[in-house]
Amino acid sequence: MHIFRWDIDKTYLETSFSSFRGLLKTAIETADQKKNVPGSAALLRSLITSNPGCRVTVISGSPTQLRPVLEEKFAIDGVDIDELVLKDNLKNIRRGRFKAVTNQIGYKLPSLFFQRRGLGPTVKETLFGDDTEADALIYALYAAGLAEQVDEDTISRVMAAMDTPKETIQKTLNALRNTIHGAVVDHIFIRVHRGLPIGCYRALGPRVIPVFSWYQAAVILHLSGKLSLQGLEQTTQSCTLSDQLSDIQLSWLTQDLIRRGLLDNAMYLESIQKSPIMNTLIPHLSQVDSDLGSRQPKTKNEPVDYLSFVRDIHEWKPQKT
Repeated sequence: MHIFRWDIDKTYLETSFSSFRGLLKTAIETADQKKNVPGSAALLRSLITSNPGCRVTVISGSPTQLRPVLEEKFAIDGVDIDELVLKDNLKNIRRGRFKAVTNQIGYKLPSLFFQRRGLGPTVKETLFGDDTEADALIYALYAAGLAEQVDEDTISRVMAAMDTPKETIQKTLNALRNTIHGAVVDHIFIRVHRGLPIGCYRALGPRVIPVFSWYQAAVILHLSGKLSLQGLEQTTQSCTLSDQLSDIQLSWLTQDLIRRGLLDNAMYLESIQKSPIMNTLIPHLSQVDSDLGSRQPKTKNEPVDYLSFVRDIHEWKPQKT
């Protein structure tokens, strides 16, 4: 069994947080009015088809009151999810836990550890998030905690730097102690939306892969054996139609992966030769220097520095959406 864990806002659905009007619109939209992030539904459907027996878990900071609408939206999209975890902000407000309303790491990280209970090291995971709610940091700590690559003191300091209450930090550590450890997270894909420079993600280690489009995630997942060629085609078509991407723009996104050392161009060209949909990229990619990725600075051996990433996200000014 493989587990795919997704966030919702800015990962699966386009949601506006930059104004009261945007928040109000999000709250009152019906399921058929909600707009997908380009390629998100196609990618998730294709992953389910390509991995029989997989589980799909969605964990989001969206309020529990949106559950019926979100469940209907997934049904409209033809996506069968196994678990939908939402945030009970009304409960937090009633109990006077106002920090918990906005603190995402104190909500998501222990929830992820709780969801992992009873699962052994053979059950692998792929995680999907975005750059608006510290998903990259949360997922990186989750993966490293399970793999015993980060100690409890570091987790505590990082959570404290994110303004997490002490009792929530302790709850998180207790949840981690009660899980079966193992290197279970294969990839962490983070959709770059607000514009945090992708170089900042190096501080979180090589598992974390920032992407500008779900097309890029689909390419990596296809070559790693988790997504069929048909799934790659369907995701690419969805991104092309929704984001109005041309073949040249798709080739730029592909070259970005090559440049970052995430993609073997020759292997990719061979994999898409028999696809009438994907092989239109071949003329553009055939001219790419095969040594492009190898000439880039190596980052996989750089030390992980979670607190450095915390400083980056605190100092970065989000773009208005």
